[in-house]
Amino acid sequence: MFLNLSWTKNFNIFEKTKVFCPINIGNSHWTLLVMYIKEKRIQYYDSMNGGGERYLNAARRFLRDEAEKLGNKSFNHDEWDLIPTLDDTPQQHNGTDCGVFTVMFADFITDNLPLQFSQQNIELFRRKICANILRGELNYPLKTCF
Repeated sequence: MFLNLSWTKNFNIFEKTKVFCPINIGNSHWTLLVMYIKEKRIQYYDSMNGGGERYLNAARRFLRDEAEKLGNKSFNHDEWDLIPTLDDTPQQHNGTDCGVFTVMFADFITDNLPLQFSQQNIELFRRKICANILRGELNYPLKTCF
């Protein structure tokens, strides 16, 4: 999953607050993994309630390898909390909306908002995502969504 470490060659990942990793599973499902660097927490978000243990463990190994690459010998593997999909993570009710859920997970988390949306909001989110892409920006007030 994180085999190519070259994408971090121009910055220190441990100086970031959050690192977002969209994950495509079998070319049929999108999920999101977020590394909360300062909190030493790695969390998985899946709109079909998968736990993501494989990806959580891979992310922690990746961070260990990054620490070694940077000469950080104090990295403690056990200090990192691995959090699978929580019961209150919004869930899709079909087999087609995982990408929109994944984008909205990232959007809400970026703005430190609680993940308080549902399948009912997805059509509106699709339109807003499309409009923002056509405008060339990803800036929309979420307050207007509800």
